Amino acid sequence: PPYATAHTTGEAVVAASDIEAAELRRFYAAPASKIRVIPCGVDPEVFYPVRQADARRALGRDQCERVVLFVGRIEQIKGIDVLLRAIGLLFQGYPDLRSDLCMLIVGGALNDDEDAPETDKILELRRLVHEHRLEDTVDFVGSQDQSRLALFYASADICAVPSLTESFGLVALEAMACGTPVLGTRVGGLQTVIEDQVSGYLVPAGDEQALAEGMARLLLDHGLRTRL
Repeated sequence: PPYATAHTTGEAVVAASDIEAAELRRFYAAPASKIRVIPCGVDPEVFYPVRQADARRALGRDQCERVVLFVGRIEQIKGIDVLLRAIGLLFQGYPDLRSDLCMLIVGGALNDDEDAPETDKILELRRLVHEHRLEDTVDFVGSQDQSRLALFYASADICAVPSLTESFGLVALEAMACGTPVLGTRVGGLQTVIEDQVSGYLVPAGDEQALAEGMARLLLDHGLRTRL
């Protein structure tokens, strides 16, 4: 990995968070004197609050009463399978939500190719969708350019970031810049981006029950979502 030699050849080693800096020291013996923490940022001229109804109208999502959004690569470490199982648990506990909830998955697979068949991971996720009878709830919308991505953030009631590991968590920051509450996992840089129960909610990684409970709490409490 590049981290392994960076501290011996360069002027500095850049980490996106204090947590990542600690991991560089622990796993790669990077000298503390060379580590510089520079958090990732977003462009406020692209990611900013937009009226939710206007964003949904622009995306043609007027039929959605509530929107849960996932943004990220379609890969195992992003925890999308955990999120789909959590949606299934959510509907078990709150069956009335099934008729008015849309789950939008924005993103593509690693090394995706427009002419290539769907990856095994996407096929696995589609099987989960079928298993939990979520065909009318879940929509894979593919990758989006930044201006349109901002509309997806603005249209959502919750942006879910169920990552199993995360060096920073740029998606959470983009969602927050658009004024959208974030439900993330207590891993890596997400713990520094999201202040639990102040600017969002953090739950244990890989815990679909905790994720379902977090979604229920946010979806059913408009005042809480507004505050976050």
